Amino acid sequence: MSFTLKRAISIVLVMAVLLGMVNALAAGTTTDPLISRNYLEGTYRTSLRSGIDIALAPVITAERNRLAEINRDSVGFTFAPMFNGISADSLNNIVLRSGASFTMTSGTATININRGTVINLSTGRAVTSGSQLARNERYFCAENTTATIVASSSLVGYVDGYHKIELRPTSPPASPPPSTSTSRPPSTSSSSTNPSSQRGIQGFVTRLYVEGLGRNPDRGGLNHWMSILENGGSGTTVAHVIIFSTEMQRRNLSNADFVEVLYRSLLGRNSDLAGRTFWINRLNSGASRVSVFYGFTNSPEFGQISSAHGIRR
Repeated sequence: MSFTLKRAISIVLVMAVLLGMVNALAAGTTTDPLISRNYLEGTYRTSLRSGIDIALAPVITAERNRLAEINRDSVGFTFAPMFNGISADSLNNIVLRSGASFTMTSGTATININRGTVINLSTGRAVTSGSQLARNERYFCAENTTATIVASSSLVGYVDGYHKIELRPTSPPASPPPSTSTSRPPSTSSSSTNPSSQRGIQGFVTRLYVEGLGRNPDRGGLNHWMSILENGGSGTTVAHVIIFSTEMQRRNLSNADFVEVLYRSLLGRNSDLAGRTFWINRLNSGASRVSVFYGFTNSPEFGQISSAHGIRR
């Protein structure tokens, strides 16, 4: 046998021994960390994936719950994946929710923030509820936000994200029809103010604080809102900001108490049985508090009270 052939056989035998050692130590040991490809792709990868799944389970569950909440809150809304043209007038509101944005190109409107934060992306600033919309500026609803665009005249613009057109309630008026109410309960609240005995802008703002927030107005707040109304601001807008303020929300009023607050703060009187029952039933049936609020401010009675106080409805 030649030297070359012997050398080849020796190499083959050595390789066979090494291969057997690798197979024997496929998973590795504490003294010999040699790990095979089969171990890496089998036992180790399976164990690693299991560990990752366990670590990520709480995060995945939370995100799934969040998606379920988004889908639930979006019932009744239309989703626009890109800017769609939209229009509204004084009979309709445009309701926006988290992630939606709106740009008004013509018309006049205010934006009322029901919850959360709206950012004017054109200026980079947060928007105050009740603010007038500026044309050609983009308003964006941050997370957990719902906002309502209230048109003062016919408006045209563009919207993306979840939105809907909501008919602005105009009837019945906050006061019940004469045929369903022959008398009104006498006022039992010492702070409830009748416009005939206390007129003027100061009386209007004071009543919103006393009946809406349960306290007398601070001097700074009183002067601020009086200045807005004296310069042509809307009584509806001022009332909306106060009634839907964070301070008001902290009172956690029931539907019945909320309706009573609207009667006292907006109309300056206690509720009557027919009107109170009607609005409570609306709320209990799923109507939003914002829509009920506009039912009051769109009523002839509130229009008369606004005139009596010398303010624009």
